[in-house]
Amino acid sequence: MSSPEFGVGNEAARVHHAGRRRGSCVAARRIAGNADPGKEPSKIIILHSGFPNRTPIHLLFEALSKLGYENDRTATIDLLGGEGDPNRLNALVAQIGAQRPDVIIAITSPAVLALKAANLTIPVVFAFVPDPVGLGIVENLAHPGGNFTGVTYSESVLGGKRLELLLDAIAGDDKNRRTLEPFVSGAC
Repeated sequence: MSSPEFGVGNEAARVHHAGRRRGSCVAARRIAGNADPGKEPSKIIILHSGFPNRTPIHLLFEALSKLGYENDRTATIDLLGGEGDPNRLNALVAQIGAQRPDVIIAITSPAVLALKAANLTIPVVFAFVPDPVGLGIVENLAHPGGNFTGVTYSESVLGGKRLELLLDAIAGDDKNRRTLEPFVSGAC
């Protein structure tokens, strides 16, 4: 089977992509159950390990709005930032556990790892986590298991190959090859 998106025979990429789609759909259904007009508004917390207002976070709010989750109308959406401080991040995670939201959207690996360490049972949807399996966040990409799911970019899988291709492209330039080689040897 071939796929224009993933190339001929790239079964691992197709499985990875399909797992992400299923995980995202499951997460959407988890919060969609509370979108009924007669029900109390959904409580959604967005946790970022850094400074979320310095990112295009408005795009996430726009996407939630398109799904029917408008802050202070059909949902209560809190945006929390750890500001790069692990102590602050852990305090926010404790606060989240006490609030018991319907779902947590975690952005960046430190935020997701802090939530995982807290052993919360609240559904967590994550983004910008390069290797959720390697970090112990999910069991595998196709079937994450537990209460964590999300989208990932495959930098940990593809990064070494990209560097290898770059080295091949500049193979004639010994200075560049010597500079990049230590980074590639551990990445492939």
